[in-house]
Amino acid sequence: MWLFWSQRQQVITSLKARGQELEQQRRSVTIRRWSPSKSVSKGFRELRNSVSYFEDNGG
Repeated sequence: MWLFWSQRQQVITSLKARGQELEQQRRSVTIRRWSPSKSVSKGFRELRNSVSYFEDNGG
């Protein structure tokens, strides 16, 4: 019973790690695909933030 539990925890941990790994890969691929430079994506993010800020504050 205890062996089964510890194995299960190991599996869960490795699955989580694998999921994070895949997520990081996907994110880096997306960044590479969409923005030629980091400054561009940063600019877009700031623009989006300011737009959502205005929407939130009714401006």
